[in-house]
Order: sequence, then C-alpha cells, then structure tokens
Amino acid sequence: MTIAVADTGIGIAEADLPKVFDRFYRAENARFRSGLGLGLSIAQGIAEQHGGMITVESTPGRGSRFTVTLPLLNQVDTPESLSAGESLASAPKT
Repeated sequence: MTIAVADTGIGIAEADLPKVFDRFYRAENARFRSGLGLGLSIAQGIAEQHGGMITVESTPGRGSRFTVTLPLLNQVDTPESLSAGESLASAPKT
C-alpha cells in the first residue's frame, strides 16, 4: 500500500534532503520553529518496523512529496495469528 502526501510550499533544499529523517534535524530556513525535529524520524522508524519505508522528493519553491509504502498483510497475518515473539514485520508478505 502506498500513500503520498504533497504540498506546494517552500520545498526542501537538495542539500537538506539526505538529513530530513535524522533525529532532531531542522533546516535552517524552516518556516515553523516550534518543532523538535523528531516527527519524520519517528514516522520513518514506525514504517521500517512494519516492513515499509518513507521517501521524499522536493523542489525548492515548488513543494515536497512524501511517499509512505507499507506491505499489505494476508487476512491470516494478524497479531492473533503470529507465534509468540514474531512481529508483523517478519510475517510472510503477499
């Protein structure tokens, strides 16, 4: 399953793109200074724990697009159907 979220804001400088998922990172030209720089890092960690990923594309002055990709699980791949200690991320994917 893939979900994309895009905006038409100020975008992200090319030099900043490799750092946007780093904990506590905030771009120097960040429009909003109230954040701690944890949101994208936490979201990426959650996606990866479930066998997915988050990617970003951005053009300064035109906006950014974040794409979240998560694997679909079979109907039997529910927490109740997993053996003790097995995570959903390690369950067979279709």
